[in-house]
Amino acid sequence: EVDADEVYLNNERQRIAAMGKVPLPMMAYSEEDKAEIAVYKTNIDEYIDQYMAQVCIGELDLESSWDSYLETMETMGASKLAAIYQKTYEAAVR
Repeated sequence: EVDADEVYLNNERQRIAAMGKVPLPMMAYSEEDKAEIAVYKTNIDEYIDQYMAQVCIGELDLESSWDSYLETMETMGASKLAAIYQKTYEAAVR
């Protein structure tokens, strides 16, 4: 059976390559990495959405809350998430 999402992604990669750009490679995550991503990304995405909304409505000041935002992101595992993405990307481009 043909996966419509895969067809779309492949067409987009070809379109990007035709413009002389380098498309992102296929990323194959281990089961362990998928589980970690699911935990980190869910919590981080929720926090980002909440923070952006608070800044947009003026509940938080971007300048004065930024350092705290970054500290919270770190506590939530943003560096670990980035490391998983980087490791998988590097494996994909070899």
